[in-house]
Amino acid sequence: MLDNIAAELNSRPRKRHGFRTPAEMLDDILAKTTENHGVA
Repeated sequence: MLDNIAAELNSRPRKRHGFRTPAEMLDDILAKTTENHGVA
């Protein structure tokens, strides 16, 4: 039940993120992190 609520909230676009979802923002952050540090 809580997983469904979290998924619903994370798939809802936010004005503060330029109408992108929190999940999309997290993907961008993680991609930048792996670009900067590389993957072992």
